[in-house]
Formats: sequence, C-alpha cells, structure tokens
Amino acid sequence: MLKQFICLVDLIYRRGPISLKDIKADGGVQRVFEGELLDRTFHRHREGIAEVIGIDILCDKSSDRYYVKHADAVQDGLIGALSLSVQVGDNAALHDRILLEEGPSGQVHLPTIIDAMKGNRVVRMLYAPNEQEPSVHLLEPYFVKVFKQRWYVIGKSDTIRVFALDGVRELEVTEDGFVFPEGMNSNDLSGLDYDIL
Repeated sequence: MLKQFICLVDLIYRRGPISLKDIKADGGVQRVFEGELLDRTFHRHREGIAEVIGIDILCDKSSDRYYVKHADAVQDGLIGALSLSVQVGDNAALHDRILLEEGPSGQVHLPTIIDAMKGNRVVRMLYAPNEQEPSVHLLEPYFVKVFKQRWYVIGKSDTIRVFALDGVRELEVTEDGFVFPEGMNSNDLSGLDYDIL
C-alpha cells in the first residue's frame, strides 16, 4: 500500500492540479494498482496519505482537480526521497548504476524535533558536536533547516541558536511548553544575531 501512496503523491505533486480521470489514466498508476484505480480506493488512499505520510491531497472544487497542499522544505525532500526510492526499486537491474548522495546527516533526530515543534514543547538536548565536551541545552525549537547536507534546528536557548542535529547525542521532549513568537517566520532569521554551535 505504501508504494501506492507514494505513486499517487509523486504524480499529483509533479502534475497537479490534475483530474481524477487523468490520475486513473496514468500508466504508472495503472501499473502500481495492477489495473483500474477505483474512486473509493483513491479517496481512502488520500486519507491514508494524510495520516501516514502527513501530506494533504486537496481538491479544487471549482475545477474538480487534485493537488498537493503546498509542501514545506521537509515535505519537498520527503516526496523526492520517496519517489526516488520507488524508481530505484522498480529498476533493480540498474541498482549498481544509480549513484545516490548520502542523505542529510542528523535526520535520526528529526521526527522528535518535529513532534516538539507541533506541540510547542521544549526539548532537552545533550549536545556534543565534533567530539567536544557534552553540554545540556533546553531549547524551544522554532525551525528546522537543511544546509550543505546537514540538518539544523533553530530555536531559543537563552538566545536564538542554531544546533547541528548530528551533534545531538540525546534528545527528549519535555512537558514544558513555549509560545512561538507571534509573526516570526523563516525570513526573520537573516536579521537575527544567533550563535551557531
């Protein structure tokens, strides 16, 4: 079923807005679904995609066409990675000829950080980048970012700071909440004086 989810997300992301008729007529969809994609199956899969992958497929009622709700950078990367994994899997004979760059480092901690961001919860980190002496930080996670194949979390720990996730040794979400600064967005980061640890 996951392969079917990925097939639908990839097609609608690349070609959307797209009608259900065109989705059902797509050769890749017909191959993955081994024949006709039924309307009720499509709508059940839309719900499953939102629940399992966290990506919303919406319908523009005026045109009756489907599209992926504007994805953020994390979801863009996820869609690309999922799509690529299916393509590589479908081309096993070419496996040794497809050269993939290693994914961004530190992504093992990404789900925990994202959970904390969703609930506006403070995280407790044991942080030891580059074999430095470990230090404990309580952080209000505001943003995550990929830069030069490394994941970073940006948030408030006394001041606004940037932590490389591959330097995190232990991470837990606390019960302490925080209030996300009203009106703050990623564009504000360029003007902030923050420490990169």
